[in-house]
Amino acid sequence: MGKIGKDLNIDFLISTGDNFYDDGIISPYDSQFQDSFTNIYTASSLQKPWYNVLGNHDYRGNVYAQLSPILRDLDCRWICLRSYVVNAEIVDIFFVDTTPFVDKYFDEPKDHVYDWRGVLPRNKYLNNLLTDVDVALQESMAKWKIVVGHHTIKSAGHHGITIELEKQLLPILEANEVDLYINGHDHCLEHISSINSGIQFMTSGGGSKAWKGDMNDWNPQEMRFYYDGQGFIGALSELERLEHPVTKSDGSLSFLVVGDWGREGEFNQSLVAHQMGIVGEQLDIDFVISVGDNFYEDGLKGDNDTSFEASFSHIYTHPSLQKQWYSVLGNHDYRGNVEAQLSQVLTQKDWRWFCRRSFVLSSGMVEFFFVDTNPFVEKYFTDPEDHTYDWSNVLPRNKYISNLLHDLDLEIKKSRATWKFVVGHHGIKTAGHHGVTQELVDQLLPILEENKVDLYINGHDHCLQHIGSDGETQFLTSGGGSKAWRGDIQPWDPKELKLYYDGQGFMSLHITHSQANFIYYDVSGNSLNWYVHGGIMKTKKKRHLMRIVQAIERDDSSSSSSSERFEIDRDKARKALKQLDQQIESQADEKPRIIIKTSSDVVGTNNDPIMFEEPPEISGSFLTSSAFVLLALTLFYNILFITVIKPSMDGPESVPEENSVAMSDSDIVKFPLSSLPENTFKQ
Repeated sequence: MGKIGKDLNIDFLISTGDNFYDDGIISPYDSQFQDSFTNIYTASSLQKPWYNVLGNHDYRGNVYAQLSPILRDLDCRWICLRSYVVNAEIVDIFFVDTTPFVDKYFDEPKDHVYDWRGVLPRNKYLNNLLTDVDVALQESMAKWKIVVGHHTIKSAGHHGITIELEKQLLPILEANEVDLYINGHDHCLEHISSINSGIQFMTSGGGSKAWKGDMNDWNPQEMRFYYDGQGFIGALSELERLEHPVTKSDGSLSFLVVGDWGREGEFNQSLVAHQMGIVGEQLDIDFVISVGDNFYEDGLKGDNDTSFEASFSHIYTHPSLQKQWYSVLGNHDYRGNVEAQLSQVLTQKDWRWFCRRSFVLSSGMVEFFFVDTNPFVEKYFTDPEDHTYDWSNVLPRNKYISNLLHDLDLEIKKSRATWKFVVGHHGIKTAGHHGVTQELVDQLLPILEENKVDLYINGHDHCLQHIGSDGETQFLTSGGGSKAWRGDIQPWDPKELKLYYDGQGFMSLHITHSQANFIYYDVSGNSLNWYVHGGIMKTKKKRHLMRIVQAIERDDSSSSSSSERFEIDRDKARKALKQLDQQIESQADEKPRIIIKTSSDVVGTNNDPIMFEEPPEISGSFLTSSAFVLLALTLFYNILFITVIKPSMDGPESVPEENSVAMSDSDIVKFPLSSLPENTFKQ
């Protein structure tokens, strides 16, 4: 317990009763208190509050001794009452004295003597207790409601079901939609769900002995786990948590998002990187998020693969991009050596690099939940084509996904951040080439909706895209880091599709307590649109954009000019645009000269010099030639736009009506016991 307590950085402990065998304690000064508690749980991580209830063995001793404040004077950790409530912000924990419910302790005590002081008359005591529990549960505004008692309600252990609790207490728990009932009594570890309600029943009674092999039959649809040995329960999340300090005086946060970028020099990756640097400087960004497919075509071969420097370190050289990069893996990354991308060796080569499968990033008012979405996709396992995926540390797949979903749900529910963003590689809602990832719709989307996540940010589709409805999760795609699928768009509800751009680019976000502003940029740095969460949506388009597509079917009656039909050759258009790309790329591929700047010129972590690209020296004749080439390209593109591209667009451009969305800064209820923790408990 001490080791796990340290790993989890626990806030408190719960004891489910039978604290002192065999017959409780005689007085507050009974040596058993030190022998069985103070001198046993000595680990530094266990020096936290202990919340206790009484068990049937405790009632065989001096009950008032365990309830005495003298014990707390002897050991400040000790908190024991008959029934009480602990308010811990997002969770309320209701401790219930279950021993007086059991008839046999009164009717057939055998040779035991129970201390019923403060309980008799029994019926009045139980009626008052049930009423108080019901009222307290009804009044609770916590997201999680946990009830703790000593005796079982559902158990396949030696004692089995406690009939009295099943009849009297369980209906109250079900009526108030309690999440967990935690008990001891049976000497085992156990998790039983209910097919009739959402309550989970957990037994943790293996603190000092176990009934090995003593198990009764139980419905396999409800029995989730049974262990007939000693042990305990901990709320364990495998997701690594990081803190990114807030540096701006107003607490705001600015960052860039780019995805599907990992190809050196092709498809204008260097131009995207250059524009990212300019925008990053203007916004004074705090960090960069990469949404996967970091290295094409098949990830990295190892941590010494030269693609890392060629596609990352030597491309994103602008001073404003010398900030931390938080990255997830894409499907192309899984085709290489996954451990190489996760390796600390890459961080030693370039301190900016941070990549994990799944993790949580906390930065002031925002918490980001990075999710490894690749193992969700069925076809990578059943129909990998000629690709080989590195599934080490993912198999068995079902267990990996189950644990990930549990941990993600747990972490989001624990979050008290004003804004909650989830980041993954694959799309949940997208009109792009890959389309909807059904596995994520079925398994991940319900968690986002239940926890009212604000944004889901992804790559995968090589486009820039915003899909969403007011008051719901917004879905943002930023997958145009190194290439784009021009003209490749699927039909989508025009009420949800706010923007679709089938070219290269990236995205910026600026977050305050009341607004989340995100802006898309094309390869030339032109802003495509911005959307203010909880405020007004506006769209700004520039004439020289290659193409902005909206999934809106043409209504012939909506415009006097709509009767005019155009037929275009899409293959020719794409070929012409590809040639234009190549010509622009030829201008960008001029070999730069390298200058050296010390670490004092940029944000860094050591005193090593950092390399930057700088434009080459330009002669007058070169400027004249360049001006002529640019003029020719401009004329070519304008003709192409007027004759081919513009007719293919769905009618005249229009500015959406202003929409207002009212949102509070936080839906979290604040409880008075601020010193208490915010943990949740879930297996």
